[in-house]
Amino acid sequence: MAALLNAKHEKFVQAIVRGATQAEAYVAAGYSDQGAFQSASRLAQRPEIQARLAELRQAITARLTDC
Repeated sequence: MAALLNAKHEKFVQAIVRGATQAEAYVAAGYSDQGAFQSASRLAQRPEIQARLAELRQAITARLTDC
């Protein structure tokens, strides 16, 4: 799977992979901090977001085990 077409969604996923909380990632992606906790939770449940997170986490795991 390639990067997500929605740039904010991709930034959200990248921030989570780097260790940010969902709410922190939501704001870092350019969304408002108003209601970030709830909105980030909803965004994180979307299938394309979960698939991209799994893909990136798998790539990171593969890199770490290759060392």
